Amino acid sequence: MKTKGLRGLKPIGTKSIVDRIVDEMIDAIITRKWVPGSKIPTELELAEALSVGRNSVREAIKVLVTLGMLEIRRSDGTYVADKFSEKMLNPLIYSLALENDMSQSLLELRSVFDSACLELAIKHAQPADHGVIQAACDYFVELLEDSDSTSEQLLDADIQFHDAVCHATHNVLFQRLHSVITRLSRATRIKTIDYISAHHERDFLINTHKKETQMVLEGSNDQIYETIVDSFKYWKINIELGDENGVDV
Repeated sequence: MKTKGLRGLKPIGTKSIVDRIVDEMIDAIITRKWVPGSKIPTELELAEALSVGRNSVREAIKVLVTLGMLEIRRSDGTYVADKFSEKMLNPLIYSLALENDMSQSLLELRSVFDSACLELAIKHAQPADHGVIQAACDYFVELLEDSDSTSEQLLDADIQFHDAVCHATHNVLFQRLHSVITRLSRATRIKTIDYISAHHERDFLINTHKKETQMVLEGSNDQIYETIVDSFKYWKINIELGDENGVDV
């Protein structure tokens, strides 16, 4: 009889052995063969079930501990993590950060993602969410109207606003992806805010954020995609200017 927690695991080949063990263990977590908070089989049990060496299993476990998916409890064993950790997103962020010419791709990704996010927020936002979004919008507008506010302050307030909208979706997957996109797009967004401030177009940001806020509060889903794309007008211009001058934005 197979030990509990080992059923469904199958022997794997010898090519990229540690990576294959990692994939097999991640599949066990995703399919809930190993549920969050549960103790996984021992290194020896896993090595026998997968027909691999114990050292390879140990290395695979180290990888998943680094990713935040497993945790080692001294003198007790290894357990599946039972809560989300920001470091789980780091490998994806690192891999995307190495891509070349990412600004245009980020613009296109945010156009689609923010449209879907706004649509879900309109659908699922609760009265408490409305208050948070309105407060975030008001704070951003206040900073935009203050000529002494810095681009860093404006970006942080803009992120706070979009965080509030994304939280109103009540969709944990959207919130995780939003965190990744926010970190990846920070550099290009602050350059866009610099551009907007230099060209005295802060009223543009005021109007776009007020419009998105109104749509959520009123439950209006008319022209969501068009609204989001319009709000990225100066981000698009800044990217195009950077491309023309051979500048990475």
